[in-house]
Amino acid sequence: MSNDELEQLARKYQMGDYGRSFGPVVDRPAIIKQLRARDRALREANPVPSQTITVGTMIGSAIQQGSPGAHATASANTTELKEILEKLKASVPELHLSEHDAQEIKSDLATMEIQLDSVRPKSVIIKVESLTSVRGILEDGGEPRRGRCPASH
Repeated sequence: MSNDELEQLARKYQMGDYGRSFGPVVDRPAIIKQLRARDRALREANPVPSQTITVGTMIGSAIQQGSPGAHATASANTTELKEILEKLKASVPELHLSEHDAQEIKSDLATMEIQLDSVRPKSVIIKVESLTSVRGILEDGGEPRRGRCPASH
């Protein structure tokens, strides 16, 4: 910042005798010190609220905070999702899954199709429940998982 700019700020905020009109040299350190003190006083008078959000696990969600009257909208391209579901359905026989896992994936895919055809599809059912279930089966490679009845293999 130039001496002229500092002098203008000193005059604007009525900071005293720091400009050239009061002597041959602009007292840069004194003006800067006064400006910093002013900024500090303003921050203390108007503290910024501190907000902390801790999220463990979140899938397909948004956080909107401190925006009174605001609306958040999330949408998905149902056509693309339907294409993905068709590809998944076609590839189930090639995955060499147990009969139980193959049936579970088919059931999850059918659930997603029903939701996508709904007037108001529920993203929690599609993303969190069904897709997470399919992903779990595919990642486990058909291995038994907790909560599954051993006799079903």
